[in-house]
Amino acid sequence: MSRKQPLYLIFQWHMHQPFYKNPGTGKYELPWTRLHATKDYTDMAWHLERFPEMKGVINFVPSLLRQIVDYSDFDTVEEEYLRITRKNATDLTADEQIFLLQEFFTANEKRIIHRAPRYTELLNKRGDNTDPAALKNVSKQFTDQDFRDLQMWFLLGWTGEALREKDEIASLVKKDRNFSEAEKQQVLDIHEKAISDIIPRYEELRKSGQIEISGTPYAHPILPLLIDSEVARVSMPGVHLPKKRFRHPEEAEKQIRLGKQSLKELAGWDIAGMWPSEGSVSEDTVDFIAREDIRWITTDSNVLARSLSRNTESAYLDSAAMYQPYQFATENGDLTMFFRDQSLSDLIGFRYANLSAEDAVNDFMGYLHRIDESLPDDGYPYVAVVTMDGENAWEHFEQNGKPFFDQLYQSLGQSERIQTTTFSEYLETATVEKKLQWLHPGSWIGADFHIWIGHPEKNAAWDALNKAINLIERKRKAGVEIPEKVEQAILQAEGSDWFWWYGHHNNSDHDEVFDQLFCDTLRMVYEAFDEPVPEYMN
Repeated sequence: MSRKQPLYLIFQWHMHQPFYKNPGTGKYELPWTRLHATKDYTDMAWHLERFPEMKGVINFVPSLLRQIVDYSDFDTVEEEYLRITRKNATDLTADEQIFLLQEFFTANEKRIIHRAPRYTELLNKRGDNTDPAALKNVSKQFTDQDFRDLQMWFLLGWTGEALREKDEIASLVKKDRNFSEAEKQQVLDIHEKAISDIIPRYEELRKSGQIEISGTPYAHPILPLLIDSEVARVSMPGVHLPKKRFRHPEEAEKQIRLGKQSLKELAGWDIAGMWPSEGSVSEDTVDFIAREDIRWITTDSNVLARSLSRNTESAYLDSAAMYQPYQFATENGDLTMFFRDQSLSDLIGFRYANLSAEDAVNDFMGYLHRIDESLPDDGYPYVAVVTMDGENAWEHFEQNGKPFFDQLYQSLGQSERIQTTTFSEYLETATVEKKLQWLHPGSWIGADFHIWIGHPEKNAAWDALNKAINLIERKRKAGVEIPEKVEQAILQAEGSDWFWWYGHHNNSDHDEVFDQLFCDTLRMVYEAFDEPVPEYMN
């Protein structure tokens, strides 16, 4: 016999990019916020608009929203990629041509570049050698039209399915080559308008009740480590931590407070819930979040398993324990905690791009029905949570994920047993019965913090950040007024992304740019006070 209650399903799509704006120069060092805006933030709203019966949660990082607001007017943005895109191809310098050949093929080769014959042709013409000396010779084989088409395809490649359905974009995609400067400007204008429409479109979805907006602390920091780096030892007993204990709870409080305030100031959104950056939690973290009148948060199922077992090792969770929220008592009242189904979330994020849309959706729906069948027939409103990246996954999918979303949302809309909802809507009628007595400190990756601390490079970054914060505190105690740009720089340097890229766990095509931006951010603190800049920042 099936239970009377459906299985509730909550999607929480997490929208995040690092803060690419150099606080010293005001220049955006990398273009990914702009390009994800025209591809993914636009598309994710569009998928929901086309399936109004679908409900879900959009999680915006406040510092990302700040960047989206900046990019709503291209004339006010300083970004090298955008400047070179806008420049007439006949006027490009030799260095700019090399820059184009190095950077404008930064896209998924299978799903984006090879989707367009001309883009593929240009990549083949450039070859695999991206050494500047080699590209100097290659550039001589490229005509002005080749460079203009490359400028154009970098734009079109990062154009999502929603914008590709516009007649103007569709005709240019079909044209494929021999673009004009006027046509390039036409695409830029469409992109600029799309970015300026992002906040209003999500606001309409929110007002209609189709989505809930949640957020993170301002610059996406790892809160437990900001509060006290020693917490890492609980889940990583043998970890080598930074030379100096990092302990700045006041910075964590500031990140949480400004995160909530910024979403209100930038978009008018009052949030009831948070996805703490990277799902990273600790008992102190939860207490700090509850101080800001946040009703619920989400983290990972492995954190739940280890919290229930009071152990640092993985523990088995039966379905009833897994698919319901828990209350955690803090000094500032009880906070409701939801736990993402890691397996279900990771299927979408890391596996389904390699399957057909039909096979992927059938697998997903089958998973949900097995959950439903495994739950007790006790009338409780059990809930499965999918929390995952709302932007980076889709470039690995066919057509930026459109066939997948079409079939997924259609299948869910037709399901008699699965009902999508939001966290706050769920809590309006559900009674949270379970309580957590102890909270394991960890994140969505391994239920620990190894991605952000413990490697010599990561630890060196924490030590550098610690010294900069301590310098500010000494100046503050001496009565020196702290410039706003310095406060902003520290917030930015506390973001998780710098520590993510340091060390051997992760790497990107732009590791040196990330390193330079982190060092520039901290260097600005010393320069603001006319203090000697530590040599390692150079």
